[in-house]
Amino acid sequence: MRRVRQTVVADPRRRDGYNAAGIPGDCLRAAVASLTGLPLDAVPHFGLFGASWWQVMRRWARTRGDDFACVRPHHGSVEYAIPDYHSPTWTGFMIGGGPSPRGPWRHVVVVDRRLTLVHDPHPSDRGVVRVDEVFVLCPPYDDGLAPQWQLADRPWRCPDGHGRQWTCGYCDEVRELILAGHDYTGPQPCIGRS
Repeated sequence: MRRVRQTVVADPRRRDGYNAAGIPGDCLRAAVASLTGLPLDAVPHFGLFGASWWQVMRRWARTRGDDFACVRPHHGSVEYAIPDYHSPTWTGFMIGGGPSPRGPWRHVVVVDRRLTLVHDPHPSDRGVVRVDEVFVLCPPYDDGLAPQWQLADRPWRCPDGHGRQWTCGYCDEVRELILAGHDYTGPQPCIGRS
């Protein structure tokens, strides 16, 4: 992993995550550069794409043979959703998102498999208030299905036990439909922030 700093920093007086010139902070861009080992200018400023940032980030990752999946931590862990969690070859570095400690906007950092701060792209190094979403670099997957690595043959339970969607995957009933080959047009994988 390479530690890359963001170059566009939010102006706290604006209270919206944008700098004084009205450009959104580029913490996500810097976190992706850190995770992939690329220089900052080799990664698009996803924040400039507004509500389409997630789709743009995934399309960009796919041009590199990768993809991103959004996982919601449950009781401070993402272990339930990532089959490679215990693999000694997986670095465990992911992008963790949450409320910024500097104002009422979102911020992202690089975290390890225990959701511990590894690198904050912001010069303050204050991280996030709490990690409430994680973006995992993963193999490409079909948009209509949960990421293939989440459909591995293993116990599959919605973490809250009530069928609520916490990850990019689905609860048991939908998983069974997908694995049985039925066409499924229900809820799509989570797209991160709204």
